[in-house]
Amino acid sequence: MQLPDTGQRGFAFTAAGHAARLNGELTQELFAALRAEGPGGFAENAIGDTLTFVPFRKLPAMVQVAVDV
Repeated sequence: MQLPDTGQRGFAFTAAGHAARLNGELTQELFAALRAEGPGGFAENAIGDTLTFVPFRKLPAMVQVAVDV
């Protein structure tokens, strides 16, 4: 989510968090965007929502390993 406007970037990550909460899953592209941004900053809440509302079995393997540790 490489948007030039910081407000738009914030809204994009907020939308990803809402998608995780409402659907209980995310697309691989959204997981990749969250991973690229990393914890902190714009993606902090979206990552938290994803880990809260997406069942463990639906998380990508790379996230399961990081959470399992």
